[in-house]
Amino acid sequence: MIWSPLLALSARWLVPLLFALTAVMAIGVIYQLQVKEYSDSVQYNEQQRLRERLGVEQTRLEHELGQGNLMQVRRLVSGLTLHSGITHAWLIDQNYQIIAATSRTELNQPLETILGKQSADLRQASRQSLAIWQPDIHVQYLAAENALLAEVGIYPDFRLLVSLDLTPALAERLALGKVHLWRQAGMILFFSAFLAGLLHIIWFRRAAHLTATAMALGAGNLAARARMQGSDELAAIGNALDNMAVNQQRYQADLRQSLRNLNVIANASPALFWTSDLDKACDWFNQRWLDFTGRSLAQEQGNGWAEGVHPDDFERCLNIYQTAFDARSAFSIEYRLRRHDGEYRWLLDQGMPRYDADNCFLGYIGSCLDITDEKQLHAQLAASEAYYRYLFEHNPAPMLIYQRAGLQLVSVNEAFRRHYGYSHDEALQFQLPDLYPEAEQAAIIKLARNLTGHVCVGEWHHRIKTGEYINVVAHSNDLIYNDQVCRVAVMIDITALKRVELDLQQRNQELESFNAASVDRELTMIELKKQVNELSTKLGRQPPFDLGFTHDSSKSDKSDQSS
Repeated sequence: MIWSPLLALSARWLVPLLFALTAVMAIGVIYQLQVKEYSDSVQYNEQQRLRERLGVEQTRLEHELGQGNLMQVRRLVSGLTLHSGITHAWLIDQNYQIIAATSRTELNQPLETILGKQSADLRQASRQSLAIWQPDIHVQYLAAENALLAEVGIYPDFRLLVSLDLTPALAERLALGKVHLWRQAGMILFFSAFLAGLLHIIWFRRAAHLTATAMALGAGNLAARARMQGSDELAAIGNALDNMAVNQQRYQADLRQSLRNLNVIANASPALFWTSDLDKACDWFNQRWLDFTGRSLAQEQGNGWAEGVHPDDFERCLNIYQTAFDARSAFSIEYRLRRHDGEYRWLLDQGMPRYDADNCFLGYIGSCLDITDEKQLHAQLAASEAYYRYLFEHNPAPMLIYQRAGLQLVSVNEAFRRHYGYSHDEALQFQLPDLYPEAEQAAIIKLARNLTGHVCVGEWHHRIKTGEYINVVAHSNDLIYNDQVCRVAVMIDITALKRVELDLQQRNQELESFNAASVDRELTMIELKKQVNELSTKLGRQPPFDLGFTHDSSKSDKSDQSS
């Protein structure tokens, strides 16, 4: 970078150098402006002088051409070079033949032949000027040639072309103005040097003292003070540095106290704390960590802590940590760490990036909790859950689980799917009332939402996939299923029992009807037999029927009545 060497200089040398460069640039600009002014002045003066000269030559040439004096005409045209700056002059007839010129070699030649030897700008300007004959003097400036091209019509049908070089006139004018330019340059350099010296005396000495104070503060010497006098910008900066040093000393004291308090809190916590720096290496562990591992801080720093990680967890642990560190994102990881007694304990390690007050990344901070007991409990719970899941799936009775709040079915067992005919996905589309006939839905909704604990909810009707309804007796109890408050219900199909019960009732009614009919018939036969016996007795015959059992029964009836 081209500015790097300049920025490496101190201000006491950089500012005078900038003043010098500014002075040189100012001199260059003034020179260019002066040259432009001289060029415009020379161009204007030479145009006026050329117009005056051509006006005189126009009159003289028209006079000589009117007299037919060609030699005098050529003498007048060739004499134009005696005037300062005129390089070419051509008198052209109506056929664009040169009849007079400043050079004899150009006489009686076509104008195009002569122009072919000139510059492109001169050729183009000459052709434009000769397009229309006009008696007025026409002058144009050729910037590329730094020259003037003039054209004037000579009566009756001749044209005079004149080229004038402005370089000699401009050089003469610059020579005359050189003294003035040097005088201006000298004044600029003098004032630049004067201002640079004044700044050095008034400003840079104080700035050097201010710089030394700032460097001392930057090196950690918070006792350094600028103690600048005055009310200018340097004094304001010096006072600001002094105030900053005082505040920094207070901040350092507060920070030391905060770190002391933080260390006490970190060591009082049951968690294991650690921090890492910008190169991913750990640089601090709290006392809880050191007590857990039984190692010193020096042994754990850097990558020493990784020596206690279980070999089966090391690669996974390292990959997660490095990936999160590169992405500056929080992470959570479980791994086994060797305790001081040699036992590997499961830790939940949670880390997050840490930043300073200016949001600059400083590294990571993390905390670890011993979750070995929780892991063992979770394993036991998982085994228990798998056992009860097995019992649920393989129970021969239909079972379902529904949400307490929305009554949505969340699981059914194999017996339910087989007995009711619904697939697992079909069953999970139902709410509990969808299994009941419309007449029972309001009652079951009210009942299901208020049930708590183990309850036998009585007999109900359930609709199976064929559209038929079966009779069931349901038992239900509270259950937490997939972190939801639910109830589990066991259904006992009593449809067949109901049918047998109905059949027994019908048979009992038939037997009772048959028994009643038999008793009536027997009583009628006994009355007939009594009548036959009475008739036989009146006829003096032996009674044909023995009805003694009727007397015994009548006596027993009377004794029963008397008693």
